[in-house]
Amino acid sequence: MALTTIKNRVKCNLHPGECVSLDLPNLELTHGQLLWSIRYGRHANQRVKDQVRYLRELDIPASAKAQARGPGSRITYDFYDLVEIGLAIAGLDIGFRPNDIAAVIAGNRDEMRKAYARNWQELAPEILQQSWVRSQGRETPILLDETFLRLHERRSEQWGQIDFVGPDEASDELPIFEPIERFAGDRPRRLIPLKRLMIQWVAWAMEAPPTKPGPVGRQS
Repeated sequence: MALTTIKNRVKCNLHPGECVSLDLPNLELTHGQLLWSIRYGRHANQRVKDQVRYLRELDIPASAKAQARGPGSRITYDFYDLVEIGLAIAGLDIGFRPNDIAAVIAGNRDEMRKAYARNWQELAPEILQQSWVRSQGRETPILLDETFLRLHERRSEQWGQIDFVGPDEASDELPIFEPIERFAGDRPRRLIPLKRLMIQWVAWAMEAPPTKPGPVGRQS
């Protein structure tokens, strides 16, 4: 696995306020495309499908409930839905319980969406074309201006609170090559790199293949 350090800088012209940044992606994904995107261009296994099915009961992502109109209805998912379900699955992968994740993502949806948009618009447009984005784990970048999401367990006093940290705080107890881990008390906890994951999910979403017709756009 190759490690790459990336300076992500939004390009600005000489005139103040004329910065070139990424627009929010205009996505309309089927359920199958959504899963394909958060699995980095791979079909989701049964475990992931079951996780997503359970997260829907916790109102993640938002469109799953907002657009549900009964049998036969077709739900489409946008940029915010993609990031929500991606972060939720990432949280499950590092050992957090669904309710701990939902307390932040669904419980603070308006504030979290503002954070997704702000962090996305800080990205330089050319970053989507870099080789690591679609490497499916063969290359791991270190974004020098990364934003990390810290989740808290129910027993924590910060349970349900939004907690974003920068790279300095994220790596203050570990070497730079392990920038997404942090020791909290006696227990190590991984942090979720928001920008890196958003870049990858969106890049794959833009190339998502068509899915079979159906209420949730299931892929074979």
